[in-house]
Formats: sequence, structure tokens, C-alpha cells
Amino acid sequence: GRGGHVIFEMTLSAAGKPSGVRLVRPSGVGEYDDNVLRAVRAVASFGRLPHGYTAPAQFRISWDALNPVVGRQGPGPGGGHR
Repeated sequence: GRGGHVIFEMTLSAAGKPSGVRLVRPSGVGEYDDNVLRAVRAVASFGRLPHGYTAPAQFRISWDALNPVVGRQGPGPGGGHR
């Protein structure tokens, strides 16, 4: 029931297969961080790299999951203390 914001890096092969997935900025919620990494590593392919990208290509991605029940900083639907 918790959300978080992480930044991770991954390398994609020409076929879009992820490797070298690592956290750059953890959320502070270990279980959430582990689940994000597990989900990304479980993807067989993100699809072929677009024309013009040289493989392997490295990407830095910001992943923000907001739990609307908890809110960003506390109780409330969608964020902020009220």
C-alpha cells in the first residue's frame, strides 16, 4: 500500500533486452525499490531500439508511483497533508 519515486538506469540491447539495471536514486522504501528493479528485470524486451540509437544504449528513468490512499506526503487522496 505504499508508493515511491525512484530513478534507475538500464542498458538496452538492439533488441530491447534490459541489462545492467541499477538504482541511481532509491525511494527510501526498500520493498518498493526491490519491486521496481524486479519488474524491470522481468521484461523480456522493451522492443527494438529506434533508428538512430546505437546499441547498447543506456537510459536513466524516473519512476513515480503515487498511492492515492496515502498521498505523496501523508494521508489524503493524491498528496499533501490537509
